[in-house]
Amino acid sequence: MRNNIIPDHMSKEDVESFGEEMLQLKHEISLDQEGFSHSHLGKMLPTRIFLLSATAFLFGIFSSNLVAVVASFIFYFLWYTQTAYFAHLSLHGSWGNKDYAHPLSVVSDGKYPFPFVETTSWKSGHNATHHVYTNIYNVDPDVDYGVFRLSKAVPWKPIYLGNILWGIAGVFFSLEVQHHHASVFAKKKNKAYLPLFLKGFLGTLLRWSPHIVILPTLVYLLGSNPWIPVFCFWGSQMLANLLITFVLLSGHTYNCVVFDENVKQSENFAEWSLLQIQGTNNLHFNNPILDMLLCEFTHGLSTQTEHHLFPVSSSTQQFEAKKRVKEICKKYGIKYNSTHYLRSLIEVPVRLIRYSLP
Repeated sequence: MRNNIIPDHMSKEDVESFGEEMLQLKHEISLDQEGFSHSHLGKMLPTRIFLLSATAFLFGIFSSNLVAVVASFIFYFLWYTQTAYFAHLSLHGSWGNKDYAHPLSVVSDGKYPFPFVETTSWKSGHNATHHVYTNIYNVDPDVDYGVFRLSKAVPWKPIYLGNILWGIAGVFFSLEVQHHHASVFAKKKNKAYLPLFLKGFLGTLLRWSPHIVILPTLVYLLGSNPWIPVFCFWGSQMLANLLITFVLLSGHTYNCVVFDENVKQSENFAEWSLLQIQGTNNLHFNNPILDMLLCEFTHGLSTQTEHHLFPVSSSTQQFEAKKRVKEICKKYGIKYNSTHYLRSLIEVPVRLIRYSLP
């Protein structure tokens, strides 16, 4: 583990100059916040209505189960990625300006337009801890998510014997996230764990209701088998969750610096930026189009470094900022971590097995 945030080769002047360039980039991105918020608001509800209608329409026209299954898988993948993207974005408090707020950004103020949605634990464990003390052992709860070990820098615990099992459990990603953040918040605030988890669990069921109630009902009324969309929902969500779990496990301890819990905390934006860059890892395909699609599909989590540097920006802005961040890192001799996505799909399970033992 490292016990200093600033790399040994960087002088005080280098750190100050690096910080000025990062602040300038942050300022440039912040100027575009209004545009991206309005554009995504205009797409959100119409897109969902179109997807729901188009899928039900396909079920009504085609009696072929194969066509119905393909339509359902496409629908659920698009629905799930968009829902998760907006939820993550809003929980980071992303909005345009003081006169306009993203419809879900009220979550950042502890409010939500639907009941049974637990957000307090997320904001405490994720926004106020993980994004502030990134990859600091025993401070950042996401260093191992409580159960994973993907780096020899992380001291071994008996719970890591189940490394690969916890990875497979990523198919139930929504419940896994609810458990992680509820347990972190309960410990941090000395609150009861079960009520927090149950509130989040009920919220998850509520968010699942369109997929397992509304669409199957429409399909039944159109004369097709209502169980097809139900099975497609679970299948597509589990596959998407497993892939996204691998993305998350690649994002921090994988090829990144893990800092000692006694490390001197960052005192300015330059040091904080160094903490984020060294403690994160991006994913890529070495192809601009595929890289952009990966960024959108993973809600910006494939550009983990830029997401940490500019957490209230959109995934599109993070993707566009990646080139500038890499140039700044190269200029100051800072290692910029990025791994080919297909390689990560192989190496993550290998590491889960390798580091499950002392």
